Amino acid sequence: MPQARTLAVAGESVKISYDGGYVLTGYSQSTDGDVTGLSGGYDYWVVKLSESTNNEVSNNVEKIIKIFPNPIENVLNIVFYSESNYRTKVSIKDITGRLISEFNINTQNGKNTYCWHPKIDLSKGVYLLTLTQNGNTETRRFVK
Repeated sequence: MPQARTLAVAGESVKISYDGGYVLTGYSQSTDGDVTGLSGGYDYWVVKLSESTNNEVSNNVEKIIKIFPNPIENVLNIVFYSESNYRTKVSIKDITGRLISEFNINTQNGKNTYCWHPKIDLSKGVYLLTLTQNGNTETRRFVK
């Protein structure tokens, strides 16, 4: 009869990486220090996932928007996809609707990345980033 073994697994953290992917950390504990044999000790894990997946992307690629880091520190990275070359309007407002920044980005077909550096010190709070492209509007929230 096989010996009973114990396994504890804990996820410690999930973070968005600077390339738009994800980094997951955690550990497992087994009774032998070897996660495959479960004979004791800890195994620590770091998993890096890319931003892309094997899933099919819908036809409305303008709706795929990632912003990071969130909460924002000194810069907000904006990653979005476009079906064609468009002029994209970006507006950033505070939660009361007060306009903080507004600018245009000339986008390319496919993945577009823009780094926004606030020209003013943002107060702590919730902000709304809105992208308007070819008549489509998408909004994302971020915090300071």
